[in-house]
Amino acid sequence: MYRTILAALDIESRSDRPVISANRLAREMQADMRVVAVVRPALLKARGFFTAETVDRNAIMEEARSALKARLAAAGSTPSGTDVVEGKPSEAIVNVARHRGSDLIVLGSQPREGSELILGTTATNILRLSGGMDLYACHRPDPHTPIHRITVAIDGSMLSSRVLSAAEDLSSVTRDGDAPEVQVVCVVDG
Repeated sequence: MYRTILAALDIESRSDRPVISANRLAREMQADMRVVAVVRPALLKARGFFTAETVDRNAIMEEARSALKARLAAAGSTPSGTDVVEGKPSEAIVNVARHRGSDLIVLGSQPREGSELILGTTATNILRLSGGMDLYACHRPDPHTPIHRITVAIDGSMLSSRVLSAAEDLSSVTRDGDAPEVQVVCVVDG
């Protein structure tokens, strides 16, 4: 179904769920898997004013490459390649996905409490910018912030059954012993 899967890993986060999910999907679909990590421009700006010490861009990028390599090894993942790029995460991820010919982007998603977005901001922006690439957003369960509602979009494809399975896994994170509300949206083409 998919030929090239791009897992977007936030090296500032502790969650390896996007890489683990992308690895599983790549094995099941016999697809090529790559991983991208984005260094935000704010990390590459000068520290202080005028003659203050400046940030060594090359050192930060190398530190990001090392951190990515260590995270992939710890997750037991061996992608066909990795990219560490700088930029706004959503734009940089879509640019790498286009450049690498990816047809599925897998990333973590952490919607903010009280937000009206179903996905996090980066995932929503990727959907807007990607123009036709599929997106698989993995929510990282946090026992301190239980899940209250799960919205699952299915379209009858093989991936839909995996999404339902992932929703079942997430539903185990309960609040005060109550199961979260599950909403299923069926998307029908034309």
